[in-house]
Amino acid sequence: MLRSWRVIRNSILVFGLCLNIVACQLNNDALVPSTSIKTETQSSPTVTPKSQSTIAMTETPTGGATLTPTLASSGNEGVSNYFLWLRLFPERHTVEVEERIRWFNDTGAPREELPLVVEAARYPKGFEWLSVMQGERSLTIEPETVNVWKIKEMSPVTEGETTELTLHYRLNLPEIPPPSDTAKPQIYGYTLRQINLVDWYPYIPSFKDGEWLVHPPGYFGEHQVYPLSDYEVVLEILDSSREWLIAASAAGEKDSEGRYQFGLQRARNFVLSLSPDYQINETTVNNIRVVSYYFKDNTLAGEAALKATAQALELYSKLFSPYSRAQLSLVEADFLDGMEYDGLYFLSKGFYNLYDGTPQGYLTMIAAHETAHQWWYGQVANDQALHPWLDEALCTYSERLFYENYYPDLVAWWWFYRVNYYQPAGWIDRSIYDYAGYQAYRNAVYLRGAQFFEDLRQAIGDEAFFTALREYAQQYNGRIASPLDLLNLLRGQTKSDLEPLLRQYFSSFASQ
Repeated sequence: MLRSWRVIRNSILVFGLCLNIVACQLNNDALVPSTSIKTETQSSPTVTPKSQSTIAMTETPTGGATLTPTLASSGNEGVSNYFLWLRLFPERHTVEVEERIRWFNDTGAPREELPLVVEAARYPKGFEWLSVMQGERSLTIEPETVNVWKIKEMSPVTEGETTELTLHYRLNLPEIPPPSDTAKPQIYGYTLRQINLVDWYPYIPSFKDGEWLVHPPGYFGEHQVYPLSDYEVVLEILDSSREWLIAASAAGEKDSEGRYQFGLQRARNFVLSLSPDYQINETTVNNIRVVSYYFKDNTLAGEAALKATAQALELYSKLFSPYSRAQLSLVEADFLDGMEYDGLYFLSKGFYNLYDGTPQGYLTMIAAHETAHQWWYGQVANDQALHPWLDEALCTYSERLFYENYYPDLVAWWWFYRVNYYQPAGWIDRSIYDYAGYQAYRNAVYLRGAQFFEDLRQAIGDEAFFTALREYAQQYNGRIASPLDLLNLLRGQTKSDLEPLLRQYFSSFASQ
């Protein structure tokens, strides 16, 4: 992702306009520690959670018809299933949700309690539990941290077995605020012309090496480590006279009752973005549907973003591995940010507004970046809180590969405009909690990270470099990779001593 409320101001000056290029630091640069779910106490830096105590779930959701999910239909053994039925009331900015989780226990031990990541509960009065059931059994749930709740008193679920949980809750969507120098942009919620449902449903987090991979929100960067899951989603839009167009992580169909139904397998998450004002354009790349959603005053930019995304999709499918979805959607964000999700990404409206008709700008550049996240985040996941360079540096360097292949005369421009202008410094392998401000984080993780991959490529040669990336994409597809997983594959492709290079960029190697 890219925090573009700062980048846009930088872009304006480079294009000769009148705003300041120096990205503003956050006023509150206190570091947020990484902790386990048993000890996390750090509150969110951007929102205040409502105060809630332990809740015994006895209430039932509001009335309505019943749908029968086919949670076992995917055939993906060892993958949890999520059935999500949303009743969206756009004019009231509320959503009533029935969620059924068929969870597969691969943790190595029986479980009578489970954590739930509930990002929507971070917003004041934004999340209301109605009931939590295991079969016919009503369960107790209590808050652990600002974004993690714990289900208690479950019937034991042994290793290798599944259990089905049914959750009912209500979302009160927050209004997306204007850009701020003291908080990162908010994606979840609504504006006058857009509703974004991202990180909106509770989910059971990833489990690896004996622990749940959950982290507190940071002042910048991403903190979630999404498990691979199958999704069935049903959306009803109620009590609205407007015609809503829907962008989603997968293509949907409208049934005879007017409900929209979606399905997506082996995915990191499922997101929806709705607007009555979307214009839509699409193309096809190797039988993959690429769809661009943009606002009517940005038609040329919407078409350019579609072209760049299609080009990047075709290139990365050749360089890394085939794209694993039938569709990729790109959505003009009604906020100043760019953000990746599985099968869909947002591109800041600021990039559309700045588009000058050429590929020499952030619209094209970040379209290539966010498309690369479908590989480095989607297909191959990593711990975004502890090792953000593993996806962000790779995606930034993928921009360089994009220009190298489609606009070779602009590669030198890209290095100056995107990287070298900022004179980046710092270790690239810190967590999101360890950098003293957004600029330090961006300069090290994104920009120094791109320099690392360039120096590495020069050191081992193109054949070894791209062979290692292909092996990384294929061997860790569907898994959560670590930095050593990638570095060991790179070492295996060369007889050169990489230690001096690693000591130059990685604090963990410099201290050895």
